[in-house]
Parts: sequence; structure tokens; C-alpha cells
Amino acid sequence: MSLLLLTLTAASAAPRECWTVKSVTGRVRDNVGHQGEELVYRLVAAGLRQAPPRAVYWPWPILPWSREVLEATLPDVEVASGDGAEAPKACLKGEKIWRPEYKRPQWPSIKIHGEARKRAYRHCNLYNTSRRTLVVRILQRRDSSEYVVGVKRRTEVCGGGGIKRNLRDVDELKATISAAAKRAGISLVFETDYVENSAPGSFCDQLRRFATADVLVSVHGAHLVNAPWIAPGGLLLEALPYGHKRKKHHARLLRNTDLEYVRVCGVRPSSSLPKKES
Repeated sequence: MSLLLLTLTAASAAPRECWTVKSVTGRVRDNVGHQGEELVYRLVAAGLRQAPPRAVYWPWPILPWSREVLEATLPDVEVASGDGAEAPKACLKGEKIWRPEYKRPQWPSIKIHGEARKRAYRHCNLYNTSRRTLVVRILQRRDSSEYVVGVKRRTEVCGGGGIKRNLRDVDELKATISAAAKRAGISLVFETDYVENSAPGSFCDQLRRFATADVLVSVHGAHLVNAPWIAPGGLLLEALPYGHKRKKHHARLLRNTDLEYVRVCGVRPSSSLPKKES
């Protein structure tokens, strides 16, 4: 995907008064994972790295998660969005294309990421994330929709029951993690949580699932756009489904942070499945 551009609207006497987000199509418009990665976190990082704008003009519908992230991390910035939405008063007529100084990753430094996370925690009334025992949270996805990638994918890969793109062999996974922790002399506790694809909750609900974990284990999906909110010094273990080993969305999302990233890749579950089905 080509680098998405943000348009900076400003008068010469008052630079950076308004940032206008250019309209986009495709997954960035309606998928929270892509919108967060390509637009929202870039806006947040830019607003913390330099003088933030007085307003962000998003002249097309913004996803609720995206709006609340901006409100949490840039609380003094007015956000106007929606098809035909009236531009904020700060948005003047003069306009020029503005590009982030960094292409990828989204966070230019550990310090800026840390400030964004601190503001988000404060917004969600989460102040103390220190724990004596490490929390390993296994986050499973539930999909109540009828859409799946083929019947075989549901029965042979996902186990049926309306669960799509999910972790299997969880007991074996726990045993492997426990053995590694024991060798390192680390005590830990496992917690399992579920997120509904169609109703993941508010931004703060989603943030708490990640912020209260030291190690977050989950399968690849848009919900992992919240990975930057994992507790300081934490780790994301992402399970990539068969056929998706080249995806690097969330590895990029955690560069220049104090968080670690590890991935495991699924093997081909059955020779009866097409090679490209994933």
C-alpha cells in the first residue's frame, strides 16, 4: 500500500492550525486495524513530536475507535469528521501537502510512544499497571457473522462453532510458555479473554485488555491495533495463520517502543485445503 498522505492546512502566520486527512478508499476507510496503522497513529505521533494542531479535519466518516484515540492522546485538538462535515474554524483556506518525516514505523521514538500510552492510560483511568506476577493473556476472537473463507476452513482450521481465525492447542501453548518461564525463574499467571469482532467494546475497554497484560498472545487481526497499549516492557506474541507469514503489520507497529514482538506461523492444517486458503 502506498504511503497515505495527510494534508496540513495552515495560514503563514499560524502554522499547523489544521490538519486535513485526505479521503481514502478500501480497507483504511472501514477497517480499524488499517485505519489505526496508516492514519491514526501517524497523526498521534506527529502531534506529540511537534506543536499539535488546533484541529483535525476528517471530511469523511471516522471510526469510533479512531476518534477516541485522538481524543485520548491529543485532548486539546478539535476533531471534525463525517461526509460533508463543516470544517473547524481553525482550518483556513491555505493548504499544502504534509508528509510525516518518517515513513514506517509509526512511532519516531520510545519517548513519543511512551507519552501517547501515558495519555491513553490517563484517559481511561488506568494509573498503575505494575504487577508482582506476570500476566499472560490469551486473547481469542469470536465471530458471530456467517462469513467464513470456505466451509473447510471453519471445520478443519477453526474448529467450527462460529470461531474464525483463532488459536487452537491452547493447553500445549500454555505448557510451552510455563516451561520457559520456569527455566528463567519467572512466575506467571494465565488469563483467557474473548473479543467479539462485531462488538469489541469502547476504546477504553479494548485498551484495558492490553494494558493489564505483560504478555499478550493472540492470532493476527484488526484487534491487535491496540498492541501499543500493552503494559510497559511487555510482549506481543502474534500467531499468524497459515499463508500469512509475510504480514508485518504489528511488528512495524511496535518498532521504536519499549515493547517486544514475537511471531509464530501456522502450518498447513490439511493437505485437502487449497495452498492459498488461509
